[in-house]
Amino acid sequence: VQGVVEICRIRAEQKGVGFQYHPDPDLPMGVHGDDKRLRQVLINLLGNAVKFTEQGTVTLRVQCLPSPPTPAGEREQHRLRIEVEDTGIGMSPDFLHRLFLPFEQSRETARKTEGTGLGLAITHKIVQLMGSDLQVRSELGQGSCFTFEIGLTAAREWAQAAAMNHHRQILRLAGPARCLLVVDDKWENRSVIVNLLQPLGFEVLEAEHGAAALEQLQQCQPDLIVTDLMMPVLDGFALMAQLQASEQWSSIPVIASSASVFESDQHRSFDVGAVDFLPKPIQAQQLLDFLEHHLALTWVYADGAGPAVTDAGVPHPEPWDAAPLKIPTGDRLTALYDLAKRGRIRALEERLSDLAAEDKAWLPFVQTLRPLTQQFQVKELQRVLETYLDPLPAPPLPTVD
Repeated sequence: VQGVVEICRIRAEQKGVGFQYHPDPDLPMGVHGDDKRLRQVLINLLGNAVKFTEQGTVTLRVQCLPSPPTPAGEREQHRLRIEVEDTGIGMSPDFLHRLFLPFEQSRETARKTEGTGLGLAITHKIVQLMGSDLQVRSELGQGSCFTFEIGLTAAREWAQAAAMNHHRQILRLAGPARCLLVVDDKWENRSVIVNLLQPLGFEVLEAEHGAAALEQLQQCQPDLIVTDLMMPVLDGFALMAQLQASEQWSSIPVIASSASVFESDQHRSFDVGAVDFLPKPIQAQQLLDFLEHHLALTWVYADGAGPAVTDAGVPHPEPWDAAPLKIPTGDRLTALYDLAKRGRIRALEERLSDLAAEDKAWLPFVQTLRPLTQQFQVKELQRVLETYLDPLPAPPLPTVD
């Protein structure tokens, strides 16, 4: 959704039309679904709204509707309502009933009636295949609002799936935690970075504009800053200029991030001190690559292989060896093994998520099992859990001559 929003916001701004995105604060961070088709639906609806709005605003709302309780052992279900509203030219009542017919055009000119052509017919069909129905209300000369609801299954492991570096699953940082400051006026943009990096061992601070970021720096100096460029109060360019002018903060690496397609904005960000440019929507692997490079990070991988080597070809030290993996004991571990024996992978994933939320010290243990659950490696899961269940052999008694 964020990727679609950034694309359509640029189109609207180029046309001089306002664009608003109102996500529900309770939206899940990730869901299972057909991202290609859902993206196609959103781009069709928002593209039409921008195309047929000459002045005013195009608005996207994504609301999380109440859902029945999730049965034990099942994944959480979400019912989302998606609305695309505009203040464009609208449609007359006699045209609405023909709106979703293929190649249907207004009897007036195409510029006078919104949502014409094959695009809406395909959009309507895709929404139906998703188990929903595309509703529309419209008034000629006042604008239109398209609405549909869709049921999706929560994907709690989305951050783990995103945390891939060169096709290897990252478990966590090796060594001490690093602190990042994310500066962006859109909370949903900040939340993606926060939810991606915190499970890996980063401390992530947030600021909604440059002035708030400078206040944060008075309290705590981060290892790196990721900043948006276009923000109210104090934008990213001005923030970076002030950082460069400060003896105290000029050494902090800053990554500029923007959905801007203009190379001039990228060049300007480098001119005022950015060390890299991260296009929006943010790609997780690119962000991780930037952090690895600018902070000289070493990752702990799920495959158990050693850390990456330094530029000189020397392996990084392995400080995590000094901290043994914390394993749940008693009923918790027995419950995991029981689910693995019965092949209840979804229930096992839910139980692992609960453990990670209950005690962060169990997160590395959880992350060692998740690649096996994602690949439905039931036998391997049983084998691994058995090794944790079996008690260590008692040391031999000393012999006496």
